[in-house]
Amino acid sequence: MNCYIENNPEVNPRLIWPDIKERIEYAFTVDSAKVGEKPVRYYWFDDVMSMSVERSYAAMVYWHELSSSCTKEYLEQHAKAMDVLLNDPKGPQFTKIAKLNEMLKERLNFAIMPNTAYKMVGVIFFDESEDPTRVDYKHLSKKAKDFAECPIDSFFFLTPISKYVPIGNTSVSALGSFLDQAQDRSEKMMKDLLSLIA
Repeated sequence: MNCYIENNPEVNPRLIWPDIKERIEYAFTVDSAKVGEKPVRYYWFDDVMSMSVERSYAAMVYWHELSSSCTKEYLEQHAKAMDVLLNDPKGPQFTKIAKLNEMLKERLNFAIMPNTAYKMVGVIFFDESEDPTRVDYKHLSKKAKDFAECPIDSFFFLTPISKYVPIGNTSVSALGSFLDQAQDRSEKMMKDLLSLIA
């Protein structure tokens, strides 16, 4: 995957989405470099406040997950684990409940969850196949995976994404290492959570 900003892309968003009154602008291009696949251009509303209610709500949900360091899926699994441990036929499993509580505290101190960041970005930026007023969650998952395969230097530093995912003045290698570690830690935390009730 490669991510870049085209010089003078010959595209008029008004021709793609003639019924959208808000101003849409070209943002960046992702090229999979696979034979037969065309590069995909991504667009965004020039004013994030112009996004549709559906897109705004989805972006808000992912922003909330990013800022709280906890996904809805993790919280649902945590609640399910609490139910199992509290209703164990042998009596409440207080040691495991304490461990579960420690895991949640650790999760809440998590800095960033890369998959959630890619999904939030996928809501804000849309391609030509999408309706800018709607969110197709199946397509969003594919976009998030594609974004995760882009080189970090071009994806986070050359595109307007840094406006929505705070990366500060970090180096490419430090950010790459941090995102890899964060993703690995996030996956391990979910496995640890599920293992408590297995």
